Amino acid sequence: YLIGMSDFGIEKYEHFEFEVFPQDWGHSLFAGILPKDPNFKFYKDNLNMGIDIFNPYIQSFDERLMMFKDSIVLSSEIIKDQEKLEFLFSKRDLFKTVVISSPLIEDLPSEWKDELAQLGVLFRGRFLQQPNRPELKDLSFIVDPQTGLPTPNKAVKLKGDFSPEAKSPAVFGTSTIFKKCEAIMALAQAGNEFPVVVTCDRGNSKKYVITGFEWGDVVATDQDPTIVKSWINQLIR
Repeated sequence: YLIGMSDFGIEKYEHFEFEVFPQDWGHSLFAGILPKDPNFKFYKDNLNMGIDIFNPYIQSFDERLMMFKDSIVLSSEIIKDQEKLEFLFSKRDLFKTVVISSPLIEDLPSEWKDELAQLGVLFRGRFLQQPNRPELKDLSFIVDPQTGLPTPNKAVKLKGDFSPEAKSPAVFGTSTIFKKCEAIMALAQAGNEFPVVVTCDRGNSKKYVITGFEWGDVVATDQDPTIVKSWINQLIR
C-alpha cells in the first residue's frame, strides 16, 4: 500500500492489488477438454499471439479467464456437446474473432446455424455427400488473392486422417442476398471447387472464421514450410 501526507498533516492510505500474468499468456482461447487434444496442440504450436485452453466442464468463464483474450476457437470435440455450445454461443460477443473449425459444423445449435445463414453462409453438406466428387487426396487448396493470404508454391492438401471426421470436410457456399460472408479458400482440382473456409463480418469490427476441416489435418510441402502458420495467424488476427 501507499501512504500519502497532506499539507495539513493528514495521512491517507491507498491499497492496490495486482496480478502478474505468465509470459506465455495467450490472446486466444481454445474451448476443449484436454491440453493433449491434437487440435489444441496445433494452435499452441502455430499461433503467434498464443492460446490457452478453456475446459467448460471444470473451469469458470470469469473475468480473469477473459483477460486479454481477443478470439476463441471451437473444434470438433466441443461441437459434440450441444449444451456447452449453447453456453459458448451466449458468450460469442465477448470476442473479436470466433473460429469454428470442424467437419461437424452442421451439428452447431440451430440458433448458431441460423445466425450464420442470416450472415450468408450456405451449408452444402460434407465432402463425401457431394455429387461427382474427386478423391480428397487429389484436391489442393486455392486461395482468394484478394484476401492477402499467401499462395502456396506447391500443392497444400488435407491428409484426411487427423480425426474420424477428417475424411469428409464440410463444404460451404455464400449467399448472393446476404453478403456479409466470403468464401476465401477452397479445395480444388481441374475446375472442381469445394469452398471450405468462409469469413463473415459480424459488425463492430468482429468476425467469424468458419472452416470445414481441422487445421491440424493440413499438410504442406517443404517448399511451403510456414504457409499453414501464416494462414491461421492472418485469419485469426
